[in-house]
Amino acid sequence: MGFDWKLVQFVINELNIGPNHLVLDPFCGAGTTLVQCKKQGIKSVGIDANPVCILASKVKTFWNLEPNALIGLSKKILQTSEQIEKKEIVSNDIALQYLRESGMIDRGWLSDHKARKVVAIRLAIEQIAMKPPQRKFFRLALISAIVDKIADIKFGPEVYCLPQPKRTQVQASFQETVNTMIGDLARAAPHLRQTASSKIFEGDSRQEALLTKAVPNGADFVITSPPYPAEHDYTRSTRLELVMLGHVKSNDDIRALKKKMVRCHTKGIYKGDTEARTGNRYSSVREISKELNRRARGRTDGFSRLYGQMVSEYFGGMITHLRATSRALKPGGYCAYVIRDQKSLLGLYIDTPSIIAKLASSPAQGLKFVDSIEWKTAKGSTGNRLLSERILILRKPK
Repeated sequence: MGFDWKLVQFVINELNIGPNHLVLDPFCGAGTTLVQCKKQGIKSVGIDANPVCILASKVKTFWNLEPNALIGLSKKILQTSEQIEKKEIVSNDIALQYLRESGMIDRGWLSDHKARKVVAIRLAIEQIAMKPPQRKFFRLALISAIVDKIADIKFGPEVYCLPQPKRTQVQASFQETVNTMIGDLARAAPHLRQTASSKIFEGDSRQEALLTKAVPNGADFVITSPPYPAEHDYTRSTRLELVMLGHVKSNDDIRALKKKMVRCHTKGIYKGDTEARTGNRYSSVREISKELNRRARGRTDGFSRLYGQMVSEYFGGMITHLRATSRALKPGGYCAYVIRDQKSLLGLYIDTPSIIAKLASSPAQGLKFVDSIEWKTAKGSTGNRLLSERILILRKPK
């Protein structure tokens, strides 16, 4: 849910972004762009549809927390969690019930024993008196500990369950994560003199009304890394966090969250989706969709047969987003989109950065292509072709 801070710094330097500017990241993820801007006194605004990302971005851009107070609170949280762990309130917790009923515990995401301890810590965080920024800090510490140390999962690139569970102590893992985050705050101390604001909004970055609300006077620059069509389900990779924070209590909650996102995987395609029509107005999108449909003929899995529609929905959604971004950008403003090409859908090479550049340069979107800078290359998961991550520079004419 993030990208290289060095890339963000490169863009800041390349585009001569300074303290008098406002940077918008409409797919802010874990807040890499926002943090790097804040370090240099640059005002920033982030938008994301995933509430886990919203929490991470808010905590990472709020540095005025007293370490000693956090240390004292963390001890109190663990003491309180031990007291309530075996109480009925834990057994009746909605998050624990969802993990059980959805089969996540049976499939090995984490054991019932670990889940009870995690829920007890979360309940302690909610019950103990503390300031709102402190509560957000501990919420993020807990879900970070779940993913990195406690849960029996790994990412590669999708989440999968380990063949053998981790031998980790839940409370020790939480405390270790808290200590690491307190250390991060200490490293941010030299930048506390920077007073640049960082505002974060939860929502769908395809909605023009949301973008213009987030930057009512317009953004000078956009730096962002949008999703791309490669069957990566962002709600699955943050499923444990979403459940533990109370954002997902049923499959309806998952569906509602996915509908706020640009369609980039087949599990996020729904009846009533219409942005494929927008995407298919462009020949480059139609040709890819047609070829994917051809390659999917005769395949028995249902997902492959949706690849063509998914790609059209994806580019249609990006067109809607680009149009909204253009409205939110000041005349003469620049965009830097970090996008990868890929070859993961039935072996078909999709030059996503070049296609996005063409779509953005259409009169309807109101942006102009400036440059495409190759940041890094790597072999894809299928085939031997080198795939590249590129920084796509666009500009809104004055």
